[in-house]
Amino acid sequence: MSARPVTKVLNSQRKVQPTGAVVHRSLGIGISKDKHFNPFLLFDLFSVQSDEGFQAHPHRGHETITYVIKGAVAHEDFTDAKGILYPGDLQFMTAGKGIIHSEMPVPDKNGGPGIGIQLWVDLPEAERTIEPGYRDLRDWETPETTSEDGKVWVKVIS
Repeated sequence: MSARPVTKVLNSQRKVQPTGAVVHRSLGIGISKDKHFNPFLLFDLFSVQSDEGFQAHPHRGHETITYVIKGAVAHEDFTDAKGILYPGDLQFMTAGKGIIHSEMPVPDKNGGPGIGIQLWVDLPEAERTIEPGYRDLRDWETPETTSEDGKVWVKVIS
């Protein structure tokens, strides 16, 4: 396998959401007009305190993939589907023809922020009008491996 040169570096930009939640956006809305990232629409590192979060908002035509690094995040949608994601958990939310949902931090005993990453992926045109849905994977359900020398740890998100 040969190495390939880095052709572009995108620095994240700090964005404060209307509720006070902070995201560091590396790709997406207001960052790059470059279309070479298709099907990737947005990539955020988020940090939310207990009184912040992402209140009810819509999505359509894409899938969001959320990975919780620290703290916990409660999600709920207009169909009354709800749950809590903890560190190491993943959520695949297929917005399809449209969904309204919220993502709110669950306060921890130390008062620390909820931290995670979220990637938005454009759905193929034929799937943009499918019914919305969720698929949660708990930390223990996600495959992982470590290199023989113990220097590299990989968690497979798919």
